[in-house]
Amino acid sequence: MRLRRGFTLSEILMGMAFFALILVTALGVLHWALLGSQRQQTQTRAAFLAQQQLELLLGQSEPQSGQGVFQEQDYRWAVDVKPVGDFLMLKVKVTGPRGASFALVTERRKEIRSLAYRSRDTLYRTIEDLPEAIPIADSIGREYSLSADGQQLAFVAPHQGRPQIFLKNLNSQEPAQLLFEHPQGASEPCFGPGNQFLAFTASENGVSQVFVYTFATRAWMNRSRNSHQEGSPSWFPDGKSLLICRDTSTVIQRSLTGSEQILVPESEGWNAAPSTDGRLVVFMSSRDGDPDIYSLDLRTKNIKRLTNNPAYDTSPHLRGRRILFQSNRDGEQRLYSMNLDGSEVTPLTPDQVAENPQWVP
Repeated sequence: MRLRRGFTLSEILMGMAFFALILVTALGVLHWALLGSQRQQTQTRAAFLAQQQLELLLGQSEPQSGQGVFQEQDYRWAVDVKPVGDFLMLKVKVTGPRGASFALVTERRKEIRSLAYRSRDTLYRTIEDLPEAIPIADSIGREYSLSADGQQLAFVAPHQGRPQIFLKNLNSQEPAQLLFEHPQGASEPCFGPGNQFLAFTASENGVSQVFVYTFATRAWMNRSRNSHQEGSPSWFPDGKSLLICRDTSTVIQRSLTGSEQILVPESEGWNAAPSTDGRLVVFMSSRDGDPDIYSLDLRTKNIKRLTNNPAYDTSPHLRGRRILFQSNRDGEQRLYSMNLDGSEVTPLTPDQVAENPQWVP
């Protein structure tokens, strides 16, 4: 019978030493893996905080350079804001524990602009440089107007078989109320700059006329009082006169005292939807074929074509140095903005059908 030889002491010691070496190596690998995971977590957290800080800057009217500490005391932020032409270069850097560091750089326009628009019967509000839109009212018809302070909404809805203008307080959960009842129906509401007046269009003696409703007296007055077809009212910034389209071709300025001036003479095509900042008038016109956006310099009286696209470019709205408009140039009605000379056309709703844009405070 063959006997098995046992392990010698030296072999046992060598085995234990080898096992200890494996254990130490495994613990080291686990330690480094844990450190790597912690570093990754702090790096991810730094990236999240940097994105959060950048979104905050994009929403500020006048972002400034600076630095500070997050509520999580181990993380610090630094912001560098530099003007570059009409834009601001924004750089955000966040540092944290375990060497975490994350930086983001982007540009935004110096002047922040908010806008409202309608999409599938819902009214949205957003900022020109931010893709996120917030719904502010639903069941809204195609024709609406926001007050100068952005708190009141006037819109057209059917009432007893005729279109009428309703008023809704956007800070209240109360339903919209019928503002007044015009016997022939009312359309195209447009708030005046001081929220004292609301211009609208209604029929009188068989022709379309422009009226002005006064909130203080709850009464309206025909500001056209002629045999022309007039509509598409919008206000000059001083609230003392209106832009009006006459007979779908001529654009006139009419003061509340009754005096008027022809701004855009009758042309072969139609002219519509004027908007002004007191220096320029923007309007849409078919004078050169397809509807495009044009501007009129009120000082020089020069008319300039701003868009030249086979699609329909319509509904311009002017504020400051940018013009809002809608277009079906990609097959769907979407919103765009551009400079006063027609340059830098920027898609604002690339993934959403949208119409009837308005700049708002």
